[in-house]
Amino acid sequence: MPNQPLPEADEIREVLHGLLGRDMIVRTTHPASIDPAAKTITASYLRDDGSVGAAVVSDIEVAAFAGAALALIPKGVANDCVKDGELTEMLADNFHEVLNVASAWFNGKGAPHVSLGEVTDPGGRPAQTVQAVVANHAERADFEVEVDGYGKGVLRFLSVAY
Repeated sequence: MPNQPLPEADEIREVLHGLLGRDMIVRTTHPASIDPAAKTITASYLRDDGSVGAAVVSDIEVAAFAGAALALIPKGVANDCVKDGELTEMLADNFHEVLNVASAWFNGKGAPHVSLGEVTDPGGRPAQTVQAVVANHAERADFEVEVDGYGKGVLRFLSVAY
């Protein structure tokens, strides 16, 4: 049974560079356990039939830095969010937009179409269906993402068979 496709580092770099207008360094990294208590942002990507096809788990660093870069918000604001373990409303909204555009990473290659579903901000609890994908995904790819002028963190991509 095939899986929802996962992006490659170059695809991530292209989309983020185009959206944020900044140089990006994206490197594949080894998967590490996903701590349910960590300050992460979880996004689900739903197929047209309503089932979860993929998920993204982002460190707060990537969310804060990408969200700040999207609106040219100073690095210090993003660093404060990382230190405090929560995003300002503006940074959260900006990162949600990044995640919305990121649905392109999962589409194509003959796979079912997906679009952004639920986004759970730091400290929130994802829906049971998303927790199931995080615990029992078919494929996974982890990337260290560095936003030029801001900093770096990790994005984890998880896919489900269709």
